[in-house]
Amino acid sequence: MSEIIAIATVRAITAQTTREIIDLAKNKIKSYQALKKLSDNNDDLMASIEKLMWVKTLFSGAEKPVNLFDFFQKPKLAYLEEKIFTIDNLQEISSFTDISNKNLIFRGTVGQGKSIFMRFLAIKDIVTTQRIPIFIELKNISKTKNIIDLIKEYLAIWIGDSEEIFNLVMQSGKISIFLDAFDELDSDLIQSTYKYINDLCQNFRKLTVIVSSRPDTLIINSQYFNVIDLQPYESEEQIGLIEKLVEDEDNKKFLIESINSSTHEVREVLVTPLMVVLFIKQYTVGFSVPNHVVDFYKNIFDVVTFTHDRSKGIEKRQSFSSLNQIQLESVFERFCFETFLAKTIVFNRGDFIELLRKSVEKNNISNFEDYYQLINDFTKFACLILQDGTNYTFIHKSIQEFYVAKYISNLNESTAKRVIEIKFYNDYIDSSYLEFLKILKPYYFNKYYLIKGLNEYSQRLEIEYTDDIKNIRKIIENLFICEFLNHKKINVKILGIPMYVDVFFDTHIMEFHKLAKGLTELEILNSAGLVGIDIEHKENEESEGIEESEFKKFMRNLKKTPLLDLLSFEDAVQIEPIKKCWENICKHYNRICYEIEEIENQVTLDDLGV
Repeated sequence: MSEIIAIATVRAITAQTTREIIDLAKNKIKSYQALKKLSDNNDDLMASIEKLMWVKTLFSGAEKPVNLFDFFQKPKLAYLEEKIFTIDNLQEISSFTDISNKNLIFRGTVGQGKSIFMRFLAIKDIVTTQRIPIFIELKNISKTKNIIDLIKEYLAIWIGDSEEIFNLVMQSGKISIFLDAFDELDSDLIQSTYKYINDLCQNFRKLTVIVSSRPDTLIINSQYFNVIDLQPYESEEQIGLIEKLVEDEDNKKFLIESINSSTHEVREVLVTPLMVVLFIKQYTVGFSVPNHVVDFYKNIFDVVTFTHDRSKGIEKRQSFSSLNQIQLESVFERFCFETFLAKTIVFNRGDFIELLRKSVEKNNISNFEDYYQLINDFTKFACLILQDGTNYTFIHKSIQEFYVAKYISNLNESTAKRVIEIKFYNDYIDSSYLEFLKILKPYYFNKYYLIKGLNEYSQRLEIEYTDDIKNIRKIIENLFICEFLNHKKINVKILGIPMYVDVFFDTHIMEFHKLAKGLTELEILNSAGLVGIDIEHKENEESEGIEESEFKKFMRNLKKTPLLDLLSFEDAVQIEPIKKCWENICKHYNRICYEIEEIENQVTLDDLGV
């Protein structure tokens, strides 16, 4: 049975907290002008908080908000890869961990339900601690509106524009800040936002700051936060979500049995709420259950444009514009690519229309002007884009990522090469696009991203991917023992790998983790950690006049000792984990080259009789 938190309860607690802050303000601020907007019954503030309970999901559709407590399935969590636990509110974390810091990062992969979990925690924070939650979606940060502006905007309906009251409220201990999706920031705004968040933690010591993010983002390195990981779904969570979302008992039974009897590949995919939802939707509109990760996305346009209940019959909904479904999906595909080029997943109506106009023109659809109905097609018919106030955004970022990769995979080879090299290889882009491209078009991914990067690394090191003594020497020469003091003042030794080329490091990160584990077992390291290091000491941030980040300080202070300063080459080359690591890297490179060659030789001149 789903847990219900009454809106009346939220209102009552919020009103009590606001009264306490008002009393505090009256004791410290004498100016009536500053105090006159403060109210313990501000309907706008209440509405902002209540809105957290109502969400639009891929399952319910972009038109129909649902109460998150009707479907929310608590994720399992882990801290420092130790005990696995679940929590009902932030207060319970201290029962499972030694964390005393109130500032936390919840880290999870694509579709792991981070945003819903953050909303759940925000509502529970009102009930358990009587703090007022300020929920900020970081994708709304722009060059003209920083994180402080968004917080002030959120509070302005209650406290007005008084800087004095703003500072008092932030220092009161009665406020919690929830910053959702650090990974959705524009790449140009990451460094400045990182600094603003650290400043919040430093300047307002009683403030509770909670951040959600995908792995490997800059915020993970902040000294002000502890990181807690959302764990992959297992059978308990899969069944729990199906029980909450599917009403028909026969459908429930079939879906649960389908998961239990599914292939290993599908079970590996069904580890996030998003994938379980797509699994359910594929079945309930009449498609067979997916057998591959791409199957979860490839029919999504059909899935969302049929009614959702198999038990009540399947019916095609009517679109709004004059475009047929094939045209709509083609325009949507190009639209996703246009948002990718514009580096945005949030857009106002004017930008929405302009991006759609470009997409229609690129699809060679002439005499089309019905853009308002086309917006309705994507927000009400296909329900893949939702309206949030005056702005629009994708119902889930992975939808955009899939269609961008699909668009690139359908380009001719010379154009795809140009896009991949300019937008992925030479620019900082979320790796999720590449993960989809790797599945949809492995030839493009391998030839124009992977092999290009691996070859550049080999050129920098003057190395060949050959498992012999000459080349393994080069690898050993580029292994470092990195030392630092952790929060308990214990000296930690981890493995350091030069970051000459990100592609090499990212591709072989699991091999290097295995190597670090092996070196730990041999007591060369005392932790199986891994860090990518810049041994050329490029200080880009200082040269640009930007304050040095905490991560940069950490890296600058990291003691880096070449492995060959501690061991002779003759001893190092006999270490089995090192030999195995290089052997696997060489095998991987040669396998990718073979796969490229095999595709390029599918049809030869001999086959054509030439």
